[in-house]
Amino acid sequence: MKRLNVGCGRDYRQGWINIDYDKKIKADKYFDLRDKFPFKDNCFDYILAQDVLEHFTKEDAKSFLAECGRILKVGGKIKVRTHNITQIIKQFKNDPEVLIKFIYGNTSSNCELGSHKYAYTSKTLSKTLERAGFEVLGIKKETTNIICLAEKAKKTKQATKIIVSMQDSGGIGGAENFLISLSKALVRKNVGVEFTTWEKSHVSKNLRNMGYRLYTTPVRMDVIGGIRGLIKFFLYLPLIVFSDYMILKDFKKRGGSMVVLSGISDKIVLSPISKVMGLGVLWIEFAPLASVFKRNFYIPKILYRLVKDLPDKVIIPTFYAKTNLIPETRISETKMHIIPCGIELDNIKIPKKVESRTKIIGMISRIEKGKGQDLLIKAISKFKKRNFKAVIIGKGDLRGLKSLAKNLGVLSKIKFLGYLDKIESELNNFDVFVFPSTWSLEGFGLVLVEAMNAGVPIVTTDFGPIPEVVENAAHFVKSTPEDIANGIVKVLSDEKYAKRLIKKGFSQVKKYDINTVADKYYGLLTDYS
Repeated sequence: MKRLNVGCGRDYRQGWINIDYDKKIKADKYFDLRDKFPFKDNCFDYILAQDVLEHFTKEDAKSFLAECGRILKVGGKIKVRTHNITQIIKQFKNDPEVLIKFIYGNTSSNCELGSHKYAYTSKTLSKTLERAGFEVLGIKKETTNIICLAEKAKKTKQATKIIVSMQDSGGIGGAENFLISLSKALVRKNVGVEFTTWEKSHVSKNLRNMGYRLYTTPVRMDVIGGIRGLIKFFLYLPLIVFSDYMILKDFKKRGGSMVVLSGISDKIVLSPISKVMGLGVLWIEFAPLASVFKRNFYIPKILYRLVKDLPDKVIIPTFYAKTNLIPETRISETKMHIIPCGIELDNIKIPKKVESRTKIIGMISRIEKGKGQDLLIKAISKFKKRNFKAVIIGKGDLRGLKSLAKNLGVLSKIKFLGYLDKIESELNNFDVFVFPSTWSLEGFGLVLVEAMNAGVPIVTTDFGPIPEVVENAAHFVKSTPEDIANGIVKVLSDEKYAKRLIKKGFSQVKKYDINTVADKYYGLLTDYS
């Protein structure tokens, strides 16, 4: 047998390949276990990793175990020993000096590598190994340690199965596009993904065409949709509850484990049903909810607060949203995880732009009060003599905007395209992308990421989560027509400045790769399953 003893320390074993980082210790090879191992794929029968994992961050431990899986033969075994944090706290609670040493490690001999950076329970250690492609054969507690024996799985099993609810979705916007992109990325990671929507939803057809298993309900849930929406919600509530119960019953019967909810109505109705059925509940909160909670005599707020303790985890895309949501929702901060939204970076190709005298000012966003289309139109009226045209894309009622443009004498300069399934070709033609949002429900602004990915310089307001999303890859303006107009002129007239913004955008957008985002979701989903 070819056996490897990683992080051997003073436990040098004859007949093994002994690895350590500290050259003061006897070993056969010396290298940092956080780096790629200098061994071929599938070449070891057995790996021993004693007192190693706790010295890595959670992320480094993931990379370490991935390397162990790479060099192990199929069916090869790994034995992991790490400290049992719960037992340590229990055993040494009256001996703080020993407790501190056990928890934080010892850095006296080999500096920072001696420190402890993470801890595991039996459950989280098992899940960590399973996510790395191992099948746990046995796990036991021994004094202050957890010892786990696992085998490199012959076949990767499905990590988990989730159902994503869009039952209160009124159309296809940034949130819906993100959830679909995320689902595709999770499927590539061997996660089973299904959806539930209301039967007449705009997104239903798209999901069916993509081949997802889709459950539908007869009516839309919309507890924040005005008084009529609230009355309809309570009127149809028994039907909705029964329909959702049958959906989740079938989902669980076929191996489903977690329900993913992003809409307020979804959370209010589906969370209690899911918990009663023993399913995990993951919430996604895209934006602050203060303005929503005020609607319909605060009834949405009351209903939300009744179910706020039910989710196992809550994902929020920005620190801005988290800061606002903690006092608004009263959800425990320990359940909150910040994971940004993302896009498929390869979806948007960057063509060579043909220089022309006519510059295109573009905006893409749903037509909503506060999104800023009216501010853009007023800004355009400030320099109507310049050689340009504007394009406004987004779903919603355009009559008010067209009337405003007509009154300001710039209707002929603006092309209103409404909602488009594909925005890539239009986005690539923009010379500047304008996003003057002051919308109270602005949670992320995914279209900003799409603009950076397309190589279009951005003019935007310094509002809400926007500075966090784009950082220094945009020209910031105040939410006044005059300042927006000046910002547009600055970007269009200063080619070097525009190119700097584009370069910064390309650098910034890498963190929003949907595959990177899906990795973080995957970790949370498989922690539960």
